[in-house]
Amino acid sequence: MKRIFFFALVALAFVSINMERRAPASHAVFAQQERKGEAKASAVAVDASPVVVRELDLEGLKKLLQRDGTKSPARPRLINFWATWCVPCREEFPDLLHIEADYSKRGLEMIFISMDDPADIKTVVPEFLREMKAEKIPTYLLNVPDPIPAIEAVDAKWEGAIALPITFLFDAQGKLVFKTTGRVKPAELRPLLDSITKN
Repeated sequence: MKRIFFFALVALAFVSINMERRAPASHAVFAQQERKGEAKASAVAVDASPVVVRELDLEGLKKLLQRDGTKSPARPRLINFWATWCVPCREEFPDLLHIEADYSKRGLEMIFISMDDPADIKTVVPEFLREMKAEKIPTYLLNVPDPIPAIEAVDAKWEGAIALPITFLFDAQGKLVFKTTGRVKPAELRPLLDSITKN
């Protein structure tokens, strides 16, 4: 009886030792899987390219409107002034993106100029652009101490941020061919785009 009890104790000790030896191996596998998951999450974060919104002062705005410093061939240009807090601006965004997708291949250059608070240049504005999938369209945020000179540089009749959105369409020579305050009407804008862009 004592001998049977002795062998039982030996067997129990042997099983315990084996379990202790296997435990680190299983922990290592789990840790390796956890590291792979972290690496995958990190890769996803890296792949999400940051949305670049450039700050625009008065002189920069004037140059943009006059096409100063542009080395590329002249192209028709559509400039849209908007803000994330402006409901009609948000509502018209999909229409503008459809227009950009259809006419950029025909030479149209679309530019967004945000009238948001400068503090939102790295948060609210790029977040909205990412949500709209508009990351690749050149976007600026107007930051001027006095809005009056900026408004006059764009259009003396424009009332500024209280009249958003507002859209200007220029032909390849820089001549204003279309202006509209409020949500863009694609049926009204597209015929003009057809007439000034390449087929």
